[in-house]
Amino acid sequence: MHVRYGTIDDLQPIAELQMELALETESGLKLDETKLKTGVKKCLGTRSSNDNNVRDLNPFYIVAIVEEKVVGVIGISPEWSDWWGTEYWWVISIFVKPFHRRKRVATELFNFVLELSKRKNIQTVNLRVEKLNSNAIKFYKKVGFIMDDSHHIMSCGKKPDGSVLVQEKDNNMEEHRKKRKQERKKRKMEKFEKKRERGVFHSQKNGSTMNIIIKDHVMSWDEYVKENLNAKESNVMACPSILLIDVMYEGNIGAILRNCFLCGFTRILLFSSKTNSSIYTNNFLKGVIRKSTCLKYNWNAKLVIGLPPSIELVSNVFHGCDYQMVALWGLDEEKRREVEEGKKCKIVKQENLWSVDFNVNKKVVIIGGNEANGIPGNFANHFDTLAFVPSVDSETGAYNISHALHLASYEAFRSWNLSI
Repeated sequence: MHVRYGTIDDLQPIAELQMELALETESGLKLDETKLKTGVKKCLGTRSSNDNNVRDLNPFYIVAIVEEKVVGVIGISPEWSDWWGTEYWWVISIFVKPFHRRKRVATELFNFVLELSKRKNIQTVNLRVEKLNSNAIKFYKKVGFIMDDSHHIMSCGKKPDGSVLVQEKDNNMEEHRKKRKQERKKRKMEKFEKKRERGVFHSQKNGSTMNIIIKDHVMSWDEYVKENLNAKESNVMACPSILLIDVMYEGNIGAILRNCFLCGFTRILLFSSKTNSSIYTNNFLKGVIRKSTCLKYNWNAKLVIGLPPSIELVSNVFHGCDYQMVALWGLDEEKRREVEEGKKCKIVKQENLWSVDFNVNKKVVIIGGNEANGIPGNFANHFDTLAFVPSVDSETGAYNISHALHLASYEAFRSWNLSI
């Protein structure tokens, strides 16, 4: 057996091999002989049997000869890269007569092509193979090809047989996307659970932004109680605070921290009724502090986390220290309160924000609720005053939580200064 370039003299045997290839691999597809010979002839040109110079970018054949007969053929179509100024080759067909298979015919054809590509400094030799054709894939890897799934082959127009290409929904691709989405979600939850187990106050690199934030601008509920609510100590200064219930946006909490600090409220307590709340993650706390400008001006403002899971426990601690709890209340909260508790619920003092008589000793906690749902209606009985705030929507009673808390803290600040 020897391998050489295909020539015009090989037109008929190569055409017959291509006819057999179509019948075998395309479910009995019978090619038009006239069109087939025209296509094969284009790849042969006028090259003679001793012509070893392949014309630039013209397709060509390499054939395997046994007993002066063509028993195998491989078609090559060159391609030019304008970016790299170099040539690529594509294997457009490969076929060996059944009788001569498993006799190294295909291997010798590929060895010839790959050796030739090295001599001509060809950048890459490529081929296409069906994903389910495991035998072919195994063979191609054996002769030196590497699987590269970084690209999809996409087509537009008509198939070689003239039929129109139709867009079909790729169920496998949809399933793959869903699977990847589920895996990402799973990894995210696993990462989140590790953070929760580790806690907010796990060790940080000294000097890092997170280390500064945790050290200077975040404190636990126990530290807050010990520092500001120790009823046994008569010299403990009052600490006006803001209690946020299920407020979940970094920007809102950052704005509240900044604006309320300027009115004397130096502690922002983050209460969450949800066990998987994002306010317990380091990244969330870092985002809040950065957006509050506390780092820029070195303010002594702090976020308080790790509150008891029950609002009753929190309110009992404040009431035990004679703190006044003023909840920002709206029409929406009142409707939910009526639904959750009934109209015969305990009457809590209700008044407009600007009429609230704030504690002159500054023992005040102002409560704001979630951006979308406000304060749960059944929390009302744990507060001293329900302060109705101006609404941006007269029908639902919705209001901007950061603006409302800024207004409330300013009203408290103003009343303290007027009482001096």
